[in-house]
Amino acid sequence: MWLTHPHLKQIVESAWSQQNDSEPTLNLQLKLITTGQILMEWNKETFGHLPNLIKKSTAQIQRAQHQCAITYGDDLEYWITREKELRSQHLNLLECHATYWKQRFRILWLQSGDNNTTFFHTKATIHRSRNNIQQLQDPQNKWVSEKDQVIQIILDHFTNQYTAPPTTIDETLFAEITPRLTPAQCDKLSAEVMIAEIKQALFSINSESAPGPDGYTSKFFKVFWETTQV
Repeated sequence: MWLTHPHLKQIVESAWSQQNDSEPTLNLQLKLITTGQILMEWNKETFGHLPNLIKKSTAQIQRAQHQCAITYGDDLEYWITREKELRSQHLNLLECHATYWKQRFRILWLQSGDNNTTFFHTKATIHRSRNNIQQLQDPQNKWVSEKDQVIQIILDHFTNQYTAPPTTIDETLFAEITPRLTPAQCDKLSAEVMIAEIKQALFSINSESAPGPDGYTSKFFKVFWETTQV
């Protein structure tokens, strides 16, 4: 929805250009947080509440059409032009509204032309509800619904899942093994990741895929690649 706005590029560039003295990884996280906060505030000011804006736009079009029906001469030309402008603005609002629901319920068949209907809105709401974890069963078979406790159960589960128990390795087992990688191959594996490789991986991701934990989709980074790669 935001990506169609003509001022978005300037806003992202301004937010991303803010400097700090942190190490690169932390610096990236801070840029993402700062940019997200600025975009959220800009979204409220620019788009507001879309259904209300659409309702207001419809009323303005109806008024312009009424004026066209009762006006003559030069004033008629003004209202005809005004009605066309309002229709264009109204279509942009409808497109933004459809995009909003598309993002809430990420299904590729919307691209084939399905209408933005009540059924579609209901499916989006159900889909979002299903994505929420309401409760989990802890190791003592007790159901837990508190958010902090649910998070802790998930963390403990995967920590235990991917933590190997202490083991003793007999180093003599490796004495007779011939190395399978050449020095050149080892150097290539340990080489610094290049910008071109990151770009290739990024642009191979479906633009409509779910956003990451930071809330950004791959499409955002594709559109603003020249800005965010720095």
